Amino acid sequence: MVNKRGYLQTLEAVIALLILLGVILFSISLRGADNPSVPEDISLIQNNVLGQVQNNVNYRDCVFDESLCVNFVDLLDEIPLTMGSNYTIDGALFVKNDVDLYVDSVIIVNETNSAKTFTLYLWRK
Repeated sequence: MVNKRGYLQTLEAVIALLILLGVILFSISLRGADNPSVPEDISLIQNNVLGQVQNNVNYRDCVFDESLCVNFVDLLDEIPLTMGSNYTIDGALFVKNDVDLYVDSVIIVNETNSAKTFTLYLWRK
């Protein structure tokens, strides 16, 4: 056992190589994950509609008093005819099969600190 130092250096090199390969494989697996993205036109419509619901007092009141929800008809008329749309308030269920459904939501809080969720659903016809 004259050259124990050589064995230790070889063992250190193998361990370093295994760690390096582990880091490379981990980073490749993270980068290879498909993150579905929302098309830009749909994202703009979502931001516009949800921004109006957040900032317009009439729409905010409509979220809390559903008898006023006739107001949302004007808001949804701004969505192009090539797209379908629907909305739910506070987690109501909406199911649409056989289309790519794009969903975004905002939480609206009123003066009494009660909160409701407005969810907008968009799809291409």
